[in-house]
Amino acid sequence: VRTHKHKAKSASKKHYMVTAFRGRDKDIINAEFDNRKLKGFKQTFDDYLNYINSPDMPHEFENGKPFIYDWQLREGPWQLRRWHDWYIRASTMKGIDSFIVAVGKNIFWSGPSLLQVHFSDIHSLYRRKRLDANLIAIWCLINYVEAKAMKKPVAYLNPCRISKPNHTYMLDEKKLPEHIKAMTPEERKAYIAQRHHEKVLDVATYVPIALESTQDKECVYAPYAFDDHWIVFLLYPKYNEVIVLDSLDKDSNTYYEFLRIIDLAFKRYYQRGGQRKNSRERISVRNKWPCHKQPVGTVLCGYYCCEFLRVNGKYCANYDELPKFPKSERELNDTSIQNIQVDMCYFIHRECAHQLGRFFDNEGVLALAENESRSNWTRHII
Repeated sequence: VRTHKHKAKSASKKHYMVTAFRGRDKDIINAEFDNRKLKGFKQTFDDYLNYINSPDMPHEFENGKPFIYDWQLREGPWQLRRWHDWYIRASTMKGIDSFIVAVGKNIFWSGPSLLQVHFSDIHSLYRRKRLDANLIAIWCLINYVEAKAMKKPVAYLNPCRISKPNHTYMLDEKKLPEHIKAMTPEERKAYIAQRHHEKVLDVATYVPIALESTQDKECVYAPYAFDDHWIVFLLYPKYNEVIVLDSLDKDSNTYYEFLRIIDLAFKRYYQRGGQRKNSRERISVRNKWPCHKQPVGTVLCGYYCCEFLRVNGKYCANYDELPKFPKSERELNDTSIQNIQVDMCYFIHRECAHQLGRFFDNEGVLALAENESRSNWTRHII
């Protein structure tokens, strides 16, 4: 004989217990609790720790400090962990804060060049912030090597030579030289116009030379940065065709000046005997292409730009065979972005920061005798 009704809850139990099964709405209403507890935590405890700024792992870059938390490195890909270990040793033991990437003359067709990559740029890569032009150039080197191995008929323009700051001249009013301060408004306006014209002419000279040197290629990739945003121009000079891959579908007026430079470059390319397969007089520009689109309010345009540039990806095709993605499939998932981080760190570690790498600078800081343990890391325990 039981005097206690085990199915009935006492008032104290109702106060401290929550029943979340269907059909128990009355019990849930009677209990005092936070409605958010029913759904549980949307993020793990480690995710919440990621928002805590600590001296050991600051959100803003500090040379010698970790890019991300140790638990994130342990759970992430080994390529990110190995490059991060190299960076910690190079910055703390050797005091290095940047390194040089040596680019050959026939890669971007702009002559031999050097790319200075700061560890702050790598910090942005790990943190998924805006990517610097040097990192986009390195991504072009990755795909150049793959295209050469796969014999793909594609080429790349140097993003450090064609982006908006390279064909635009602007004065910093806070740091004006003395000779400009002494100018009248009319003289200053004429000076700015002249310098601007010179920069436009420099880019407009480089592009047709690169097109003429790559006549055996079907497509030339032109990664372009303007107003803190990255897009990719697919140049098909043989067809007088340009396709714009933009993850935000910005208005074409925002990059109209570079389109004018491309038009001038195409005309000069034809005047110098460049190949063409149609008689179209005017350049055809197709923008707002249904490619991958980044979420509004994010700064992931650099990663979408990298996806557009993949030589073994979906965008390496003839202009009449480019894919068109439905709206439900246009956003890159977390794995795709992580693969870009992995590929870039793996390539930098092997090809740029090692003595035997293809793009190692033999006259840079890593080539010094005291940094031999960092530049020849295969002989040392990492």
